[in-house]
Amino acid sequence: MTTEKRLERLEVELGRARLHTRLWGGVALLVGIGALAGGLASCRSAADSGTYSEIRANRIVIQDDGGRVRALLAVVDGGVGLSLADEAGTVRALLSYTGGTPTLSLHDASGKTRAVMGVVGGGGSMGVLDASGRQVWGTP
Repeated sequence: MTTEKRLERLEVELGRARLHTRLWGGVALLVGIGALAGGLASCRSAADSGTYSEIRANRIVIQDDGGRVRALLAVVDGGVGLSLADEAGTVRALLSYTGGTPTLSLHDASGKTRAVMGVVGGGGSMGVLDASGRQVWGTP
C-alpha cells in the first residue's frame, strides 16, 4: 500500500473519530437531563425493593457535583459508545462500536484527536497525531 493511500485511509478514520466525538458530545448535552429523569424513576422502583441485580437503559449519564456530564454510555443509531470528559466538559476518550468498526480515540484538552486505534475490515490500525491532525506514528 502506498504512503498516499495509507494517509487517505487514516484521514477517513480520523474523520469518523471526529464525527463520533461530535456526535457523542451532542448526545451528552441533549439527552443528559432526560436520561437522568428516566434513570431516577427506574432507580426509585429498584430502591424500593432493595435489590440491584441488573440495570437496563439505552444510555447512562454520569455527572459531577457541578452538573457537568463526565461520562456517557449510550446506544445511538445502532452503535454503542462510551465517552469520558474532563472537568471542562471536553471529551478526552471515546470507545465506540459503529458500523462493524470498534474504535478507541484519545483527545487533547482542546478536543482534537491525538491517538486512534481501531479495527477496519480484517486488520487493526493505530495512529498518533500531532496538533494539526497529521499522523506522526502508526499503522494504516
